[in-house]
Amino acid sequence: MVWPFDWFKKKKPRKLKLFRKKIASLQVEWNRNKSEFLTLGPEAARVEAWARGRWDELLTIHHEADQVLDESPDKVQRFKERLLNIHERLAAMEEVLLHNNPTPVNKMKIKILLKIIHALDKLDESVDYYESKRMRSRGYALQEV
Repeated sequence: MVWPFDWFKKKKPRKLKLFRKKIASLQVEWNRNKSEFLTLGPEAARVEAWARGRWDELLTIHHEADQVLDESPDKVQRFKERLLNIHERLAAMEEVLLHNNPTPVNKMKIKILLKIIHALDKLDESVDYYESKRMRSRGYALQEV
């Protein structure tokens, strides 16, 4: 299976370096662990399609983040709220899989979800860093919550 990482080569996002590095490391790890999917037998194609859907969503979110960072602070805040909602949804999905029968398919899905959640955390850190840098450059004082 080939993940849609060619998107990164074409778009060359200007920001969010931490997140791009995380995606690159996940790609390397994925290529190294391809044989794990083969152990799932006939379920492999279904799990692979499920995983591709989660990764496509992650890449779409990254593209939106790169666009929204040039917008107003309100739009950035709405994006961060959306990012939090996606994070919570994936965490709930992981919780459901944990409480279901621990089949190899569910274990593989949990492993994928944990990697995606970690990547979302990196995206959130990157957005925070870029936003604080932008605010400082405009002379705004950062407010601690």
